[in-house]
Amino acid sequence: MPCCCHVSANAMASLSASAQIKLQPPAISAKLTALAELCAAMNPERNDIKLALVAPRLPNVTIAVGGPLAQISAVLSMGSFSFGDPVRLQAELQVMANSLNNYVAPSLSASLKMDVSAIMKLALVAKLMAQIGAAGLDPLSADFTARATALVNTPLPSVSVSLTPPQIGNLKLMAGLPALVKMAETLNVPLGDPAAGAMLMARFSALASITPPTLSLKISAMLKVAAVVNAIATITETLGADALTPAGQLRISMMLKAVANLGLPIPPVTLEAGLPPIDDVLLGEQIAGSSFIHASISGLKPPSLPISAFVSASVAMQAALSGAVKVPPLAFCTNCGM
Repeated sequence: MPCCCHVSANAMASLSASAQIKLQPPAISAKLTALAELCAAMNPERNDIKLALVAPRLPNVTIAVGGPLAQISAVLSMGSFSFGDPVRLQAELQVMANSLNNYVAPSLSASLKMDVSAIMKLALVAKLMAQIGAAGLDPLSADFTARATALVNTPLPSVSVSLTPPQIGNLKLMAGLPALVKMAETLNVPLGDPAAGAMLMARFSALASITPPTLSLKISAMLKVAAVVNAIATITETLGADALTPAGQLRISMMLKAVANLGLPIPPVTLEAGLPPIDDVLLGEQIAGSSFIHASISGLKPPSLPISAFVSASVAMQAALSGAVKVPPLAFCTNCGM
């Protein structure tokens, strides 16, 4: 459902109150970052290890799905908008704009006045602490130093192969195929049809003619609000419901000090960054192996879509709100009539 009315007024008020709390930016020590990276590297289910094991067997993606086509595929695979029906899509975009303007912006625009850098730093602390916690470490436990020492002295999992630049490029192309297929299904274009390229360009042209509705907040401001909401959800989920209270802040400060005061050297670990999720790659492998994508779509250069930024901001806000209050979007909204 393309709206944000699924969040209750009480939940929205609570998010707004949280977004207005003044925070002291936490001090993220080098020890915390290094320990979290080491904990992540110890995970035998590491994404980079799984990808290194499957990369040699993957076929090369010969269809050029990078660049503009990959970007537009990503946008059109977002959310629940009816991209295959421009008339209905125009109505859905206006419904979302009304929901954002009348419901979200008045409630959460106060978050724009907060110190965003402080909340983002605290969200980063939450992610680093989550990595440490996943390895069984609790900075406030009596055996923290002993457990951390044992972890540091444990050999890292490894594989006999490493990813080469061509393999990494192929993995990214492979991972982009599911979004391409979903986009084609949404636009009702059979990718195996020799005319698939022309059909996609016609659909893109129709979408390019749609003017995005007006928002009371700029797109950049809406994305900022969504980032704040998402950060609050990350913080409270990982560091506790009281994480933004004085008591919670004191506890977090004690955790940070415990890690910073660890008296043992932590070996540096370099993990391959920017790799696609293994699940996307494996799904892309199935698609690439089916050979049903006609070469006519190779190298397509779609026009820019004026609605792209609006769609991205809308989906980001809806996802952030749904994650923060742990409720799925409505299938039907009585407020919006859709």
